Amino acid sequence: MKNFTLLTLTHKYCFEPEVTEMLNNLLENAYYSNFTTIIEISNFIVKNNLEGVYGKISGTVEMSKEGRTWFRRGGFSPDMYDIICSELGIENQRSTAHCIGYTPYG
Repeated sequence: MKNFTLLTLTHKYCFEPEVTEMLNNLLENAYYSNFTTIIEISNFIVKNNLEGVYGKISGTVEMSKEGRTWFRRGGFSPDMYDIICSELGIENQRSTAHCIGYTPYG
């Protein structure tokens, strides 16, 4: 069940209006597309060249696991990742990989 609206996101998080609107639009797209993982959302952004549309809330994430590092396009800062998972009611990937860097698109 959808529990978020632009108004509830505005009251819940202290983002500038443009960021709140981007978050709301991303959540709407993910919700109505029935995405169940954050990876599906990241792939949606990259596949559809939406880096500019979601530029203030998505970007490139540098990940690390067991001494290996890599970059993931269409990713989110750790805080935004948690917000998206929480608002959509989707599980954290529970990977042992962790974010060591984040660069937003916008």
